Amino acid sequence: MTNGTGTTAALRKLYSSSRSAKAAFDYFAQRQNGSARTTVDSLQVALRRDGNDVARSDIVDLFKSLEAAECGSFVIGRKGHPSRFEWRVSLIDVGRSAAGEAVKVEAITDAERADSEELDEVETLLEHRYRLRPEVELRFELPLNLTPAEAVRISDFIRTLPFA
Repeated sequence: MTNGTGTTAALRKLYSSSRSAKAAFDYFAQRQNGSARTTVDSLQVALRRDGNDVARSDIVDLFKSLEAAECGSFVIGRKGHPSRFEWRVSLIDVGRSAAGEAVKVEAITDAERADSEELDEVETLLEHRYRLRPEVELRFELPLNLTPAEAVRISDFIRTLPFA
């Protein structure tokens, strides 16, 4: 699928519709690698990491608008699967086109599909900071979808550390 003037116009209108949409499109445009899907949670984490406080509902609205613009399909999460946008076209091209660049929005490549699983896992880590003492701050990354059982495993691990 390539974009016609209707799709380009829709993307540019969406880009200027809100700060959240602009932040998301700018994030898509600056990415080095494409992806076959983007979860609501991973996009929210990435945007917040870039200093944009974006509500989950804004991302859902954006994904629904992208579906209407025929860029892919928004899938509501069910049975443990996250809500996500499954791209038909390159998200990088979409971001650049929305920002006003003269870019032809191309169909997603097989390489982008293959790389998606690996990239999605990287994007779903969230950095946490914990002040143990006034002069000691711990930093670590945990999966966005950390389960209670995994939290228990981590606390059990900490208990096994030797103390002086």
